[in-house]
Amino acid sequence: MTASLFDDDAQPNHREPDPGPTPPRRPQVVRVWASSRGLGKCKDCGAPMTWFQVVESGKKMPFDADPTPVATTTADSGRVILELRAEDTHFRTCPAAMSFRRPR
Repeated sequence: MTASLFDDDAQPNHREPDPGPTPPRRPQVVRVWASSRGLGKCKDCGAPMTWFQVVESGKKMPFDADPTPVATTTADSGRVILELRAEDTHFRTCPAAMSFRRPR
């Protein structure tokens, strides 16, 4: 069966242009206060963690051992802000992370 100009199932006879390579994505970051650093150990898996206070929410967030900042900036108040990769949070590596989640 050949497609005619009036067939609803006829496929267009052209190709979409190649968009080229996708640009590298900047990793998602979490902005934390450098002065809020606190050391600890996971209650479940026992891994060493570093706690930081998140700039925007004021909540504390656990990161694996000693995270390396992606960037460092200074707030208007003079406090140092670290930008840490979101994938370095302990929530991503702890086998029991779901047990620490609070219901919404």
